[in-house]
Amino acid sequence: MNKQELNTKLAEWAGIEVFGIDCWYKGKYIGQTKGDKLEFTQSVDATFKWLVPEAMKKLDKNEVYLLLWSVIKEYVYEGGEVSELLCLAFEKLIDSGNRKGGK
Repeated sequence: MNKQELNTKLAEWAGIEVFGIDCWYKGKYIGQTKGDKLEFTQSVDATFKWLVPEAMKKLDKNEVYLLLWSVIKEYVYEGGEVSELLCLAFEKLIDSGNRKGGK
């Protein structure tokens, strides 16, 4: 999966609708995918603005905390781009089907 596909997947999971480059959240226009709006793989700010709060609502909070900690450890010990590491970790957590209460 390339970065654009990952960005789109994460946006859709967070409830953001993408039409071309225009983005909407709960019926409200929030901007375009250009810049740091929804380029999660290139923006820690966008990731924490849109993905972390959604994860706290949808997923088990302990799993979210563990995810964030694992990304920090990987960055410190192995390097890499923090925003991309976060996105890959979120994708893995989402794909695991983890939900609040372990359901």
